[in-house]
Amino acid sequence: MYQFCTDELKKILDTGREYEKKQLIEKSKIEGDKFEEYKKKLEAEGKILSEDTRELFKKWKEEQKEEEIKEHDEKLYRKHGTGLETGNYELIAVLTHKGRTSDSGHYVAWVHRRGGNLERYIRVNFVDEWLKYDDDVVTVVSTEEIMNLRGGGDWHMAYYCIYRKIEVA
Repeated sequence: MYQFCTDELKKILDTGREYEKKQLIEKSKIEGDKFEEYKKKLEAEGKILSEDTRELFKKWKEEQKEEEIKEHDEKLYRKHGTGLETGNYELIAVLTHKGRTSDSGHYVAWVHRRGGNLERYIRVNFVDEWLKYDDDVVTVVSTEEIMNLRGGGDWHMAYYCIYRKIEVA
């Protein structure tokens, strides 16, 4: 929708977007340094099993997942008006309808679960999760299931999509 914004709004969004790019470049430099430290640590301990850097990087990224989700949630769920506008939004909830007509069928809510609030839970695999509210039954679902809420036959069709504005610090 950026192309439909006024020139004034584009200037505001461009400032936030440029700053966000700089942050990503800086983050990738820091990430590269941390990965090199990780490799050196494994070499010193004699734990490197393979010289395939790609596989080693995948393993390292998996270990970093919890921290990345925590950073993501801090960025997404921070108080509005405390950062620069980017014009970017992220899906945080979906209301679906399952049935043939709007007068019949069933409505279900799917809400993003903040990773930052999971400290009270003992978690083995820290992943991005969603909660499915189906009447009085609440279940944990994966992001993949949310991506499949596009209807078809008698399956859930996204009726309302709720987004949260992303600002950069």
